[in-house]
Amino acid sequence: MKKVKSLFLFLSLNWKKGLILSAFALGILFSFYHAYYADRIIPGVRVGNISLGGKTVTEALIVLEEPLGKEYTLALIDREKNAIYETKTSEIELQYDPENTVKTAFSVGRSKKFLTDLKVKVVGIIKHQHIKAANDFNTVLLEQRLSQIKGLVDQSAQDAKFYLDEDEILRIQDEQTGRKIGSNKLYQITLESIENLEYLPKELPISTETADVLGTDLKKLETEVGNLVRDSLTVLHEGNAWKITPTEKLEYLEIDLKGDSFYLSLNTKTFESYLEELGKTVNILPRGKVTEETENGQVLGFEIIQEGKELDIKTFTEDFKEALFNGKEMVTVSTIPTDNSSDLTKYGIFALLGRGESDYSGSILPRIHNLTLAAERADGVLVPPGKIFSLSRAIGRINSSTGYDSAWIISGGRTVLGTGGGVCQTSTTMFRAALNSGLPVVERHAHAYRVSYYENDQPIGFDAAIYQPAVDLKFRNDTPNYVLVQTETIPEENKIAFRIYGTPDGREVEITEPIITGVSGAPAPKYEDTDTLAKGVVKQVDFAASGATSVFSRKVTKDGNILFEETYRSVYRPWQAVFLVGTKTD
Repeated sequence: MKKVKSLFLFLSLNWKKGLILSAFALGILFSFYHAYYADRIIPGVRVGNISLGGKTVTEALIVLEEPLGKEYTLALIDREKNAIYETKTSEIELQYDPENTVKTAFSVGRSKKFLTDLKVKVVGIIKHQHIKAANDFNTVLLEQRLSQIKGLVDQSAQDAKFYLDEDEILRIQDEQTGRKIGSNKLYQITLESIENLEYLPKELPISTETADVLGTDLKKLETEVGNLVRDSLTVLHEGNAWKITPTEKLEYLEIDLKGDSFYLSLNTKTFESYLEELGKTVNILPRGKVTEETENGQVLGFEIIQEGKELDIKTFTEDFKEALFNGKEMVTVSTIPTDNSSDLTKYGIFALLGRGESDYSGSILPRIHNLTLAAERADGVLVPPGKIFSLSRAIGRINSSTGYDSAWIISGGRTVLGTGGGVCQTSTTMFRAALNSGLPVVERHAHAYRVSYYENDQPIGFDAAIYQPAVDLKFRNDTPNYVLVQTETIPEENKIAFRIYGTPDGREVEITEPIITGVSGAPAPKYEDTDTLAKGVVKQVDFAASGATSVFSRKVTKDGNILFEETYRSVYRPWQAVFLVGTKTD
């Protein structure tokens, strides 16, 4: 028993000594650690695969100087397409900051929180502790590049759809799975590469996108659709007939889901586009005329000279749907009359709001015919309050079948003979009337080069082009009543004029004189050989014009308050004269 007690006492005393010795040894080690790493980065700290542990600030800067100073390439892989998208770091203006990187590295384990720092230091002995390389880059350039990659890779899922083959047999085109890059993931992957100096190729974060309508779904509707598009559908209106072919009919059908079943409905987007085009054909604007006015522009007499009508959208839509989904061969367009009251108080045509004119002296006869015809067709249009006046819509189609002759127009960067040449004189005159009336102009396009006719009576910059179907002149009626567009031709003075009538509301218009800059001479003439002319014959087909930039402003006020201000900037290119030189010998 005494031996056991003695053994226990011996072990107890030695255990305590061992503990004391261990603590003493750890204390010495701890002191040595802190003494050695007092001005050094603690063990385990790395930037990318570059070890900074145990280095002084100066040594770490030397180590990082080369890797943080060179150019890298970010490589993103699309394995499915076997494509690699590369971006050089210089392309996003990436700059690494070695000093701040080393500062971050040196701060690891020095938070002044004993237990936290102790844990960090112990962990650093066992495994690596990665810090981010301090950097700066142009985020706009990076986002643009990533968006470009996304645009090249992304593919929307395509629903299965019906189509008619060349023999007009109904077929089904199967669905296609889509591919999409997660924008946030893509940015994060790129950022991690930059911060961790990891420039090995990385896979793009691409996910698949499933189509909503499958070929198996359409198979159930195949017979029904085949019956609906077997024949054409004829649209009738006042002696006119327009055919909608089976292929076109198919575009009006849409596949919708209700519960677990698919069914056919009207494709509203396609149909609304059709309604817009149909309206341009069947709608007739009401037109009026001021029959008497005072010298200062007060209206004494007004009458409706053409009753208006417009497409009855609600009725025609129902009729069209019934014809389409019941296999009918014809549908009649329904129209409704517009308000045709000649009461002055109804329309508010009380006084002249503004007038614009232009001088077409020097024009050839076909040009005069065209500009006069366009002015006549714009005459009398009544614009409802809040609505937009479109000159293109008012004058209708510009082609030979509607009465226009061939005259000089600007097309494809050249002055060429084309149907309707001279109608821009009409749009220019309308532009000037809208300016003087104080109405907001919502669409106006300057000509590509200076046209002499428009400077006969105005400074540079007071012109407006029209070219169907894309280029138009439009203004908005922002008054509470109708406005009336009325035209007049003054052949003895080679002039046309536009008058805009309505209800005066006290607005005042200030238009500045244009500031003309960048005046430059026309390029040297160009001579082109052609076998369409006899040898020795020279024919001018384009005409020289000097370049210039014109800027003027318009301010519209009412009761001392500014309603709106606009600046019109017109840039006219120097224009080259072109001559055709004949080479034909027989």
